[in-house]
Amino acid sequence: MAEKSKHARTSSHSRLLCDLMLAGFAHDSEPTRKSTVTWCGAHIKQRKSALYWVLHSKGHLEVFLRCEDTPEIRDQIIELLPEGIKLGARPYPRSANWAKSTPLFFFVRTEQQASDLRPLLQLLSSTRFDPGRNNRREVGKNWITNSEVVAARSEAAEEGATISVLINRYERNRKNRKLCLKAHGTLCSVCKFDFLAVYGEVGRGYIHVHHLKPLKALGGKSQKIDPINDLRPVCPNCHEMLHQCDPPHTIEQLRTIMASARDEISGMREAGSEA
Repeated sequence: MAEKSKHARTSSHSRLLCDLMLAGFAHDSEPTRKSTVTWCGAHIKQRKSALYWVLHSKGHLEVFLRCEDTPEIRDQIIELLPEGIKLGARPYPRSANWAKSTPLFFFVRTEQQASDLRPLLQLLSSTRFDPGRNNRREVGKNWITNSEVVAARSEAAEEGATISVLINRYERNRKNRKLCLKAHGTLCSVCKFDFLAVYGEVGRGYIHVHHLKPLKALGGKSQKIDPINDLRPVCPNCHEMLHQCDPPHTIEQLRTIMASARDEISGMREAGSEA
């Protein structure tokens, strides 16, 4: 290991925590340590991928898990975390690929915690994650163990048949959308996400339009919409979160929710750096 690596230059306590984590893997899936001037990582050469990355501090480790961020995966991880360790998540949006592939993190402060991570490390080594296919439909299955894959396939149901469905759909007018975007632009009104900046030409002009007053509140009756005062551009993620309750969150309420989540993560980081 290069003497300039962070692992070689950190405190003996931080180095011991890192060593205890690495020792927690089964011998048949034991990864190697990959160190840089900033990070340490548990790396499986056969997969050409890391299982986690560690940021060393004098009295603790900050561990970033290489995984997909879904409620199911969070529940699995939280269930296996030792006592005293709280799972955190990077705030959205995550622009860098390395941030997208390591969305969840936690702090390790004691030797007992590092040793008690063995069950979680076994889960890491028995599952796969491919950040190049950062798609919930695909990535989700990479966090299922082999036995769960067999069970899922045996219990799978058929799909694809044509069926007729009768639903009520509220009429929307493209002219109102056009006038809304002319007035407010195509940045998300909640998180300021810019599809053109992130995706280039394929994202030009793409954005959802959110009705500040839900259409269903009109009782099925047609009513003239003020495209400037009644509509706002929002990204699909924020649009979905706005409608997580009935009546929907306001844009200001969702901004407050996001700010609170960011503050909580920032507080966890500050607590970890002071420990």
